[in-house]
Amino acid sequence: MMLLAFLCFSPLFCQDSGIPFSVEIEEITYDDWPGLHSFSFGEWDDYWVFVGGRRNGLHGFFAVTGFPESEANDELWVMDKETGLYWSYSVSGFPDEWRDFLRGTNPQYVQQGQYLYIIGGYGKDNVSGDFVTFDELLAIDLSILVPAVIAGNSPINAFRSMRDPRLKVCGGEMHELGEYLYMVGGQDFNGLYNQLGNPTYTQEYTSEIRKFKIADDGLLLAIEDYSAMSHSEYHRRDLSLINAVFPNEELGLAAFGGVFKPDEDAAYLNPIYITENNIEIDGAYDQKMSQYTCPVLPLFDETNQIQYYLFFGGISLHYLSEDGHTLIEDPLMPFIDEITAFVRYPGGSSEEFVLSEKFDELLGANAKFIPASAVPAYGNGVVKYDELSGRTLLGYIYGGIRAAIPNITPSSASNRLFEVYVTTPVRTKDIQGQTELVQIFPNPSAGQLSVTPAAGFSPRYLVLQDAKGRKIMSLKGKQDQILSTLESQWEQLPDGVYFLRLFDEGRGVSRRLLKAAGL
Repeated sequence: MMLLAFLCFSPLFCQDSGIPFSVEIEEITYDDWPGLHSFSFGEWDDYWVFVGGRRNGLHGFFAVTGFPESEANDELWVMDKETGLYWSYSVSGFPDEWRDFLRGTNPQYVQQGQYLYIIGGYGKDNVSGDFVTFDELLAIDLSILVPAVIAGNSPINAFRSMRDPRLKVCGGEMHELGEYLYMVGGQDFNGLYNQLGNPTYTQEYTSEIRKFKIADDGLLLAIEDYSAMSHSEYHRRDLSLINAVFPNEELGLAAFGGVFKPDEDAAYLNPIYITENNIEIDGAYDQKMSQYTCPVLPLFDETNQIQYYLFFGGISLHYLSEDGHTLIEDPLMPFIDEITAFVRYPGGSSEEFVLSEKFDELLGANAKFIPASAVPAYGNGVVKYDELSGRTLLGYIYGGIRAAIPNITPSSASNRLFEVYVTTPVRTKDIQGQTELVQIFPNPSAGQLSVTPAAGFSPRYLVLQDAKGRKIMSLKGKQDQILSTLESQWEQLPDGVYFLRLFDEGRGVSRRLLKAAGL
């Protein structure tokens, strides 16, 4: 299945030039992969590793149904995205403090080299019998864990841990910047979750950005150079924290969304931009879409000094009306299927654009964007937009919560896997030889059109847009079928300028077409 996502030019989200690229998501789900969300993720030797999280959908709203212990993910998963093969190892026989911690949900995590570091998270502590926020740092040596799980052996030698009350956090986000880790937001939540106001839990937000280093000599772990910065805008959890590049190629972090404000059940709308020397709260812009944790793909246009963040679904304060012209605010924060582009310009102003194509169901909440290998990127993983040319696989989206309806909904953990492609204008140095890949005659055309690919170029995907960027046609299939459909429908199209894009598995061609009946 192919879902093509081109930017919607509704008045609320439009600038005259639009966005200079398009996005495609192509499903490659393996049916027997598990459904998971709110996990920790690592990667080693091209294998994906998933730890903890949940196997059911959105938490319940009563104390007895909030986070059923039976739905905690108690398997260490190793998956091969290329073949669909997977392996798992149960943590049920691990020591108590590791077993319970490894079944936790919504921890903070980061990978540094061969080590996946997991901090905090929420789950059942079977020693005390209570649901708690863990105060643990666990180091997992992926170079030991991956081959052990694949071989069916215990990976217990891959684990080391320490405890520190400053790490007692769940629902925050953590990334590396320079020599430090930055843990943004989160909370210390203990007891049984409910929404009835009954005193079944205690909850304290950190309201901080915590900055520190993990000292690891291969045997012992320690937290060093710790500091914490407080602000009312940091009183957030379940946000998105993304690697960023700012003007003059300064690396940093961008924090979006999160909930809840101290005096109301409302989402945070002002982005937070973090560099090694500064933290900026953008009070001039209110984020419209995707306030909860969801997959985000960052790109930086060095030539124009523009940062793009692509948000994929999730839970949102707004959604787009069916006619595509109006944003509708819903304080209940519904699940959405929209894909949006958040654009930050060099002067500091921002805009959001909603893509005209969407997920085919309500997806994205607590799912994971996983970058593809061999993508041109800065040291922190932000894609170098200027080095893209044509159609490029930039990454994958896996897991998350699948909702049946937008609000107060039955839900489940998703096992769906998507490839994420971005198509940019072909760079000048790559244009040479494009005319040899496809011949189009006549162009301009009064009615009839003939498209002939060169030997060795067998397009399987076709996209036709009008001069305003609106998608007119998107086809996937055999070469003869898609080209025959284009040629037969071309005569019925109104006069004007069109842009045709053809793709095979490794190359893309973009051509400008003119239809004018008077020729």
